[in-house]
Amino acid sequence: MLQTTFLEAHRCLERYVADRPFRAWLNGIAINISRRHRRSQARRFWQLLLPADKTPTLREPTLRDPEHRAMAQELSHSLYQAMTQLAPGMRTVFALHDLNDMGLTEIAETIDSTPQAVWMQLQRARTHLRKQLARRWQDTLPQEGPR
Repeated sequence: MLQTTFLEAHRCLERYVADRPFRAWLNGIAINISRRHRRSQARRFWQLLLPADKTPTLREPTLRDPEHRAMAQELSHSLYQAMTQLAPGMRTVFALHDLNDMGLTEIAETIDSTPQAVWMQLQRARTHLRKQLARRWQDTLPQEGPR
């Protein structure tokens, strides 16, 4: 996808506006290619955006135990299911911020929005995901006591 991003950027170079950040423009192209790839290959969205250094490996102590490994796989599946129910804009903002560690301003430039609007989408996405995951894992999660 990296090669495709740069090829597409080269093809669309005449549409680049010089007074806008180049990185945001290039990120926008990468996001669009990622979306196309996801639709055509029907791959899991979080795998396309999750950086390699955040992908769990079996070398991690918590994943050596088969029970922990199964729980991690089930949680990943639950997160994927919950993310598929997010609106595309919220899903993109959540993935870029929480999975790729991009800042609000950088995301706003990438998707041609404002940091405030990005923050609002991020909060809505997190709220939705919390509700979805809480419903799925209500018997497994520790119950909160009175505050």
